[in-house]
Amino acid sequence: MEPALEETVEPLIVTLTKERGTTALVLGCDGSGNTLYLARHGYVVTAVDTDPSALNTLLRTAQDANLGGRVKIREGGLVECVSGEWDAIIVHFVLHRFARDDAKYLLSRVQACTKNFGMNAVFGWMEEGAPAAAIKKERPDAYFLTKEFLRERYQRWGAVTHGNRVQSGGRALYGLYRK
Repeated sequence: MEPALEETVEPLIVTLTKERGTTALVLGCDGSGNTLYLARHGYVVTAVDTDPSALNTLLRTAQDANLGGRVKIREGGLVECVSGEWDAIIVHFVLHRFARDDAKYLLSRVQACTKNFGMNAVFGWMEEGAPAAAIKKERPDAYFLTKEFLRERYQRWGAVTHGNRVQSGGRALYGLYRK
């Protein structure tokens, strides 16, 4: 893998690939080191985003890396694209696009579409720092992750790992959970 892409892979995704899974849904394809990493490690990955140019770039990169058969793209609303059953679903920095109740609904759909013993990796901005301030200007009702929110949503799941980190001038929260 190219070093630039390798640097964009979330450490939780590396942990996830050690599990026995074959299908993954990535919400918020971001470019997407995570999608390509999963495909290289045996997953058939469907990347979902609202940005067609990001999806097309991802598909071309996957084809150039001989991963075209393992990477699929789906353009559309994030909630509407969560259907079927998946071994792993990654929610990558997209919850701030929603109000709180809509973010809760999205995660309930994600959980319902995760196979038994499957995993969810959730990443999102907390309400502090430059990214949150910029997001609030565009969307005053944007939802920002809290530890309590993740604890509430995943209380019946096993937490593999969770925490927070400083990233891009803000604080990001993350968690990896097993159903």
